[in-house]
Amino acid sequence: MKNKIFFLVGVFLIILALAGCNNKKEYKFATTSKGTSYNEVGGLVTELINKNDNIHFTMLEGSELGSFVNCKKIYRNEVDFAIAQNDTKVSGFLDGEGSVVDSKIRTVIPLYPEILFVVYADTIVANDIKELVTGRRIGVGPFNSGTHRFFEAYLKHCGIDSTAFKFVHSSWAENVVSDKIDISVNVGGYNASAVVDMLNTKKCKIFSLGDYRLYGKGSPVEGFCMNYTTARPFIIPMQTYSYGPKEPVLTLAVDAVLLCNKDVDANDVYTIVDELMKNSKILVDKNPLLSSINSKFDQGTLNFPLHEGTIRYLERDEPSFIEKHIDIIGFLTTILMAGSGVLLAFFRKMKAAKKDRIDEYYEKVLTIEKTMSEINSSDEIKASLDKLHLIKQDAFKALIEEKLLANESFNIFLGLTDTIIIRLEKKKEEL
Repeated sequence: MKNKIFFLVGVFLIILALAGCNNKKEYKFATTSKGTSYNEVGGLVTELINKNDNIHFTMLEGSELGSFVNCKKIYRNEVDFAIAQNDTKVSGFLDGEGSVVDSKIRTVIPLYPEILFVVYADTIVANDIKELVTGRRIGVGPFNSGTHRFFEAYLKHCGIDSTAFKFVHSSWAENVVSDKIDISVNVGGYNASAVVDMLNTKKCKIFSLGDYRLYGKGSPVEGFCMNYTTARPFIIPMQTYSYGPKEPVLTLAVDAVLLCNKDVDANDVYTIVDELMKNSKILVDKNPLLSSINSKFDQGTLNFPLHEGTIRYLERDEPSFIEKHIDIIGFLTTILMAGSGVLLAFFRKMKAAKKDRIDEYYEKVLTIEKTMSEINSSDEIKASLDKLHLIKQDAFKALIEEKLLANESFNIFLGLTDTIIIRLEKKKEEL
């Protein structure tokens, strides 16, 4: 009976362990319809994150999704993550009179710049934006899309009456220059397939919002950005696409950002940001649009505050110099300690050798002292004195060459030598 109980408990624990291993956090991720930059980038992000052992994204796509709707879905807890334009107004997602930090929406990281494309049939001739849009049908995607809101704000800034043109709302797939749309406006990545496809027909152009040579010198778009602070001037270079533009195009850009609900676990957001940063080169290989992903973005331009997980990533404790190079420092310390031991032993040996050397000089002097009683002639005395002077000179030479130490032993040697010299000289006088 006991064995059976142990067996069942063991099976139960194994099942729990296996269940724990496969217990991924499930998150819903809103993008928009296929063919858009949101969808293409969202697919790459989903593919990357789903390789993680602990997090799984389910990507939602469809023409009903867009910046405002995606933010609304986060606000209503219908999705956990979404891509949206950074100019989406925070005030629409606050409970009561709360501050920005009371919003349920948080920024994870800016993904890429979304460029304002004003694409028109090359049969249209216009010198300025007012002349371009007056009396024309302008496609801006689904109603209340980020593109609609952004371009409407620009036209209002230019003082163009809303009755002078007509906005056409449609799915993103239908938002192209056609017999129903004179001007197609898109806010997306520079390589958005819808824009590229229109340009490839060779019948469409991108309208420049001013003289590109005035960029940085007070161009019209810079005046707009002074009032619309989440936008910035942007220049589309010549030959960005196979069929143009033939001249640089001055337009506007606003960041596409990855957003999430503020209640998403901070550790998961940290992991997501870390994965995006570590794999940024792989993402760029798959879509050059994502070359803008980096940790040095301007936080002051973000509409929604950063998520705690992103803040932790940006403010993570960088290892100190010692921590980074602990292995090398440990190796060098070992070498240094071993070297110190060798040096100490060498110096001890040198000191002992110098001591042995002074002993040799002592023996030479004492040998002469022992023979003093046997010396009976002036010649023998002179020979002994010469030897003593030579020994003394050799000792001083060794001292200068640091082969002897200038210590008490050396002073005793000198005193002994001088004493014997005096005695020999006295004996010489007596003879």
